[in-house]
Order: sequence, then C-alpha cells, then structure tokens
Amino acid sequence: MTVTESLTWGEAIARAHQHQEGFVLATVLETKGSTPRDRGAKMVVTQSQTFDTLGGGRLEQLVIESARASLALNVKAQHLEHFPLAGKAQQCCGGSVAVLFEVFPAARLPVTIFGAGHIGRALVDILTQCDARIQWVDSRSERFPELLAGNVTPMIREVPESVILSLEASERVIIVTHDHALDLRLLSRLLDETSIRSIGLIGSATKAARFKKTIESAWYPRGGGPTLALPGWVGIRARQAAHGSGREHCSAIAIRS
Repeated sequence: MTVTESLTWGEAIARAHQHQEGFVLATVLETKGSTPRDRGAKMVVTQSQTFDTLGGGRLEQLVIESARASLALNVKAQHLEHFPLAGKAQQCCGGSVAVLFEVFPAARLPVTIFGAGHIGRALVDILTQCDARIQWVDSRSERFPELLAGNVTPMIREVPESVILSLEASERVIIVTHDHALDLRLLSRLLDETSIRSIGLIGSATKAARFKKTIESAWYPRGGGPTLALPGWVGIRARQAAHGSGREHCSAIAIRS
C-alpha cells in the first residue's frame, strides 16, 4: 500500500479524475463510543494508493480492502459497512464506525474542451452529468466558474495549443473558442501532431467550408490527408442552456482518419 499524505481527499479526487483513475471515497457516517476519527472523516482509495486517513490501524486496512474489492467490479455504486472496532477491526478503542463507500470507476469518456465561453460552459454542464473526464482549456482565468464538478479540470494556458501534445489518442476534442484564428491553429496541430479521431469544431456553415478548404488545399495539397465531412446544420441549445433564451445554430466539421 502506497500512501500519498501530501494530498487531501478533495485534492486526491481531482487528481484521480485528471489521470482517468477509478477511486473510492470512504466517509465515516456514524460513530459510537471511542473511535480513531470523528464523523465526517474521509479518505480516498485507488487500486495503488490511498489519500488522507480514517485513523490508521486495522480499521483503515479493512476499509482499503473493501474499497478495492468494490473498485475491481468497475461499477459505480455506494454501500454502507459497519465496523465494530473491538471485534471486526480488533482494535482497542471499543467503539464502532459506519463507513459509506462511494465507488467511482475510471471515466470512460475523456473529453478536452477548448474555450470557456457560454457554449463551452453549456457543454461542460451537460458532460459533468455523464461518465466523462473533462479537461477545460482557456487562456482567460476569469471565464471559469468558481465551483466546478469533480470530473472537470480547468487548464489556464496562455497558449492553449500547448495542451495538445499531452492528449491521448482516445481523447474527444471540442473546439469552441472565441477566436477563429485560434480555432484554425488548434485544428491544424491536432491533425498534424496527434492521432485523435474525434474532433469537433463549432462555427457557421461559411466558417466550416473555409476551414475545410484551407486544410485540404494548404496542408494536404497532394491528398492523403484526413477526410473532412460537413454534416450540415445542427441545432444546439447551448445559448438556451446558458442563458435561458434563444437558440443557436452551428455547423460542425467531422474529422475521420
């Protein structure tokens, strides 16, 4: 068992989401008599590490074993276990502890969103309710909400393109920035430097056609580049989701290798 004491349970959850790692949040819900930690104490357990503590000793070891057994099932779930310390945990405290186990398997949908404007915020609001791990990139720190869901990692980068080389091939990328030139730079580097198969770009039909022509003529003049398909007008209620009124339409470029 490897313990990383430098991270709190909250920081450990953010780390697990960022690394696409499953985890269990164990919380002391009820105590009776003498116990190592009070009600509300928490720790995070992954298959290889633990973060924070429920007081150590045999109790904590039993919690870790139960958490990892649940995590191995790869099913999002929660359950409550009771631990009589003198009996089950063989500790001298003499009290008892009820621990809630909340199991969060590794997210199956890694998504990176470039752009923290109203479209980006609406997308993040939707994706936080899904089985997704979201990296949210923008150069403007003030565009990010103060409170974010645990599966969202804000990435404030003066040069948003700097994130690209760290992306895995399995990543889904969505480009919804405020800057057409930045959109083109992002799309160019994603096509040239990664093997990512799923890339979405917001824009009007005119923008989509212009980007398609630029990519196919300038970057792949002899052919052999990616196939760019224009699926046509797609209705997106992003403005309605963000502001409660209106309807915004966009066209997307679908990219297939």
